[in-house]
Amino acid sequence: MGRIIAAGLMRCEALLESIAGSGDVATGLQAMATLGDTITKLKSAGKGMMPEADQLAIENGAIKAFADLLIRQHPKTADAVLATVEAWASGQRA
Repeated sequence: MGRIIAAGLMRCEALLESIAGSGDVATGLQAMATLGDTITKLKSAGKGMMPEADQLAIENGAIKAFADLLIRQHPKTADAVLATVEAWASGQRA
């Protein structure tokens, strides 16, 4: 599944590059619509076939947001917060 998503993203990148070189606005708009549809389908496929990866992304986003909040509100604890987040990311959760 990861290879399929990677291939889809590479095609999206190629499409963006071709849009940048095109002077045709209508073609560019159609390509952007296709790109948006492709990204939506890839995201949906990833969620359906790899729910644990989707859940991990949600958890990582929540942890990052919480760490950012702690660092903003308590800047003196930044080193401890970052060390704790790194420990979490490396699997030290017990």
